[in-house]
Amino acid sequence: MMYLIYQNGEACIACPVTCTEGQVKLSDIPANVLEAVHEGGVWRLYGSKFFSSATHADYAVITAKPSGSEKVANGEASMLLDAAQAMGYATCRAVDAGQNMDRVRRMISESKKFITESCQKIVHNAMQVLGGIGYTNVFPLERIYRDIRLASIWTGTSEVMSMIVAHEWYRECKKARAANLTRDFEADAEEAFAEDEKIYE
Repeated sequence: MMYLIYQNGEACIACPVTCTEGQVKLSDIPANVLEAVHEGGVWRLYGSKFFSSATHADYAVITAKPSGSEKVANGEASMLLDAAQAMGYATCRAVDAGQNMDRVRRMISESKKFITESCQKIVHNAMQVLGGIGYTNVFPLERIYRDIRLASIWTGTSEVMSMIVAHEWYRECKKARAANLTRDFEADAEEAFAEDEKIYE
């Protein structure tokens, strides 16, 4: 994901996103603690924006937490959308390149599971931000909430996708071992041969 972000000239976004999410700890500068407070008919922002190197003011604004809401707007939606897009892109490239169909089948199943579940989490967080009114037809979120739930069920549930992924991964791994393309990484452990410490039952 990070490679694709940088390739698309989004380096100034990649840094704050990874640091805010805790993927990289390079600084003691706090993550976004902006709070949006409704005062006199307008929204005012109080606090610090996320990570000092973020030059995009709009990113700081959209990740501000409305006063009194759960702290869910922390850049997670942006991260999940970027990751989902990257996974979909990689899967399409594999199909176009004519890669082995066993691997393509696994990647398609991984993409469906990850993308649909990520979108569900994003919509859930959006509902938390809006509160009760988000469940009414005043906003389209209630329809999106229902529609996105179907996505992880239609044409195969997430559980079915997981089963396909596991099946194809083990088949791919078995073929790689038969062709001597793998190594026994368990032997990398300092006490790998302490068999009396291992229980296989």
